[in-house]
Amino acid sequence: MGEKNSKRAPDLSEIDTGKSVITRDLEYIRSRPNVPGEAVEYVYMPARGYMTGRLIKKGQVIRVIDLEGQQCFDAIIWDASNFENVLNCCWTIFLNRKWHKWRSGDGIYSRFCDLLATISEDTTDGTHAMAGAFCCEPYWRKRVGVPGCPNCFDNLVAAMRPYDFTSKDIDWGSCVSFFMPVIYNPDGSMTRYEVKTEPGDYIDLMAEMDIIVAISNCPGERSPANAYNPTPLLAVVFEPNQDYTDKVKVAKSESR
Repeated sequence: MGEKNSKRAPDLSEIDTGKSVITRDLEYIRSRPNVPGEAVEYVYMPARGYMTGRLIKKGQVIRVIDLEGQQCFDAIIWDASNFENVLNCCWTIFLNRKWHKWRSGDGIYSRFCDLLATISEDTTDGTHAMAGAFCCEPYWRKRVGVPGCPNCFDNLVAAMRPYDFTSKDIDWGSCVSFFMPVIYNPDGSMTRYEVKTEPGDYIDLMAEMDIIVAISNCPGERSPANAYNPTPLLAVVFEPNQDYTDKVKVAKSESR
């Protein structure tokens, strides 16, 4: 990993006082990066945090920005009119006829094969894990022998609590791990690598119907995926301008 893409190692004195972390949080909360259109909402997700389920109206875009690099996040999308019609990774893979190297124009499909959203812009190389899973407390307990680890499953349950969700309502096949590099090797093995995003990298999802989006800013701190140092994300919901919308139409026609 080159110097450009390395995170700053946490200073123990900063962790003890929390002052530097809070200062960083407040600076990011006040930031208002430009988007190609009219911003509707900015949602800051601190390290190990989450975004409460948000309504993204048809035609709107949610942009998720990796503020410091090497940070992945888990997202679940629901049809806002029917929570049973949730994102399905299996159908998304089959209908796009791919499992890797996602790009602008690719669709994200539901359990009932409805088009929920389109990847409308992506500054990365398209490495995202359409694996339909998320880390959970039992996983970390089994993997590293430490109980009680923060995890994406608990974050997603908390993110959907305003909709009266419980742990039983979070579907295990519905989660996309954006920026997470998972490679299926020819010999049948699977390898998970470090996240390779740079500070400021982002992915855009355009809603193809009214959808609810919940995000866990992956709190995995016992894995190299987040460089053992989870860091913040920023989501921006915006109404895209005509140039952006036209580009998405072209990308969709080329992808499908």
